[in-house]
Amino acid sequence: MNKDSNATAYGNPIEEMQQYVDILFEQCVAAKMIWPMAYEKFYQNSTRVVAGLSHKQVMNRVANANKEIYSQSPALAKVKNDVVGFLKFNSTWHDDSRAKERKSGIERIVGWAHPELRKLLRYSGVHLFVDGTFRCTPKAFRQFVTLLMYDPLTNLFALIIFTLATNKTQDLYTKMFQRIGFALGTQPDPFDVGHFPSTGLIGRLFHFKQASRRKMKELRLPDKEVTSICNGLT
Repeated sequence: MNKDSNATAYGNPIEEMQQYVDILFEQCVAAKMIWPMAYEKFYQNSTRVVAGLSHKQVMNRVANANKEIYSQSPALAKVKNDVVGFLKFNSTWHDDSRAKERKSGIERIVGWAHPELRKLLRYSGVHLFVDGTFRCTPKAFRQFVTLLMYDPLTNLFALIIFTLATNKTQDLYTKMFQRIGFALGTQPDPFDVGHFPSTGLIGRLFHFKQASRRKMKELRLPDKEVTSICNGLT
């Protein structure tokens, strides 16, 4: 067997597999589905001896990618070219009532805001909106709450404060607004207060398309068909 035939009979698609795994991860494909999809693409129907990534290497790559997303980077916690930071509060306490129900009694809220946007909340009679319908949160948190303000000068809704919460209780929300007031140096003075408990959650098209793509990948639909369907949803 000559050198050329040896090259044909032996495959080493490590870099190609790494790129493929990264693409699946960026498309929010479930971690448990990434290895079967990579195996099917590079190993299942191959007529060559393939020396690519192993199952453990693929899963480690996915785990490391998750760590990079959710790990804390001190360099990114400060405003560019300034000494002030985005982190406004990070509170942890013990909820005795939940502990008595044999649940984790540890509660936590973490809040971020840009210092310049935060100053807008000090105006009197502002129009504030609290949105707790965003379901995507890091592990250990249950809710992502945003505080928006209508800015009459720009005629835009400005996202002011972002908060991660471990629960959805009245006590936690009370503490959250106490922390917001502490971060501002004063309690916000909204124009009016109201709530809409029966509001239907429609969601965003972007997240609907992501969920649809994950399901179609799980059903092993061809890539071209998945892309065509997702484009048709736009």
